[in-house]
Amino acid sequence: MKHPRISFDSDDIAFIRDTNITVEEILDKLVTGSRVEEILITYPGLLPDDVYAAVIFAADVVAARQSR
Repeated sequence: MKHPRISFDSDDIAFIRDTNITVEEILDKLVTGSRVEEILITYPGLLPDDVYAAVIFAADVVAARQSR
């Protein structure tokens, strides 16, 4: 799985590339009802494609686990 907008720290925690924002933070915001526009306000510098990349990454992780 290639995800150019996602990077990992030494503990294998997924982050949005070039930020300290975790994929988990983005997903938590979406699950609790935040819209993309609200997330972008909360995290200045984040792009809409970064939010979508977090969702795509999470979907790929789930799909990979289910195919085992």
